[in-house]
Amino acid sequence: MERSPEDDQAIPKAGIGLLGMVFALFFASIFLFYPAWKTSQAKKWTTTFCRVISSELAQTQSSRSTRKIFKAEIRYLYFFNGKEYESDQVCFLHFGSNHSERPKALVKRFPAGSMQNCFVNPEFPAEAVLDRDFNGNVWIAGFMLLVALFGGIQFVRALKEETW
Repeated sequence: MERSPEDDQAIPKAGIGLLGMVFALFFASIFLFYPAWKTSQAKKWTTTFCRVISSELAQTQSSRSTRKIFKAEIRYLYFFNGKEYESDQVCFLHFGSNHSERPKALVKRFPAGSMQNCFVNPEFPAEAVLDRDFNGNVWIAGFMLLVALFGGIQFVRALKEETW
């Protein structure tokens, strides 16, 4: 039985669908599953006082565009089991944004010189976080899950079209 040109197109469609699904699930895991897992772990961590030693809004400019990137850069000191530690982890998914509202709100919420609660991993005290709530960029993860769903649908459709 001879293969038609349509049969030859089914294989690339399946590959593209599978690749899209794997790519999207990988990024969804970074933006959704990892922060959710860390958040659930941090609920068991020890609460301790910390002192914010610096809190500022940092601006950088992408080398590839004129767009500014804003990030809250916050450092704090805390003591755990008699030892002093320093950290800059604000939350479990913290990176720059081209919108300044959230970074500005974090700088205002955690001003330099203030005393705050931070949450320390008792098994690894060098790991601490100021905000252990799940406030990740869920919209990014949602988009990636939609891409994964679309990739999965394309993969299944291409397989159904395949004639071996």
